[in-house]
Amino acid sequence: MGIPRKSHFMKDEELRKLPSIIPPKWNSHFWGNEKYTQFATRVPSNWVGYTLLHSILGVEGKILLDFGCYRGDSTKTLLDAGAKKAVGVDKFKKNVYAARKRHEGDRRLQFLHVGPRAQIPQKRYYEGASMTFVRPAISTHEELGLSFEKIFNALRRGAPLGIIGLHPNSLKPGRKFVYYGHSLPPGEKYKDGAKFENVLRLPDEMELRFSDCCWTEKTIVSTLENAGFAAESVFGIKWSELPGRLQATFKGAKNAIAKHEGIKWLDEWKAPLYQIFHAVKR
Repeated sequence: MGIPRKSHFMKDEELRKLPSIIPPKWNSHFWGNEKYTQFATRVPSNWVGYTLLHSILGVEGKILLDFGCYRGDSTKTLLDAGAKKAVGVDKFKKNVYAARKRHEGDRRLQFLHVGPRAQIPQKRYYEGASMTFVRPAISTHEELGLSFEKIFNALRRGAPLGIIGLHPNSLKPGRKFVYYGHSLPPGEKYKDGAKFENVLRLPDEMELRFSDCCWTEKTIVSTLENAGFAAESVFGIKWSELPGRLQATFKGAKNAIAKHEGIKWLDEWKAPLYQIFHAVKR
């Protein structure tokens, strides 16, 4: 089951819109946690990840679906990138209520509760969909398949799906990062369903800890295809492989943050931190 390894990078006119040092607007929306916001703005790989995800979706002027929206912050990033409207769905009612309250007043945003077995309600088919760090929160293969099927049924034919999550290589033993860490238990290999621990090192010596699950590239691709998608490409975000102009843009951010925080980066620019899947509804 081979699929091409290619990257979808932004056009020159889109690249000119990127900041050189100042983070994009969406950094102010992460998780509704101001301490986490400060964390997010210190990690330029976040900027690269969302830039490429939005490039895959071609968000400009579209009505988009955000699957697993949590508090609606990832949904808001779609508007910031140019979407006409964004609808976030989540299986937990408390997340939907929090998203509605947090983003109250913006009529271009809508948040819906969709239970584990329910289909996504729609007035029309969506023009694209995103899954932002949702894949690791799925603990069973059945749920993974149902999630892809729900998205497939809600999209119009030819619409893209972009999925972003941690790259398996970032979990290799010995990887060290300044503001975050994640690792498999001793002796555990990266395999479907294996759990790993995350820690985000926030300002004021605070930490945010949580667990996630592994899903291999082979399983994700086969599950996408079983749901009816055509898996177009898979690629990792690695600093050294970014196109020159994008690399130069974020090099400025990288150096500015290191100087401001008085830190020395570790493996942030060596490991492919994120992995992105691009699929299309056939």
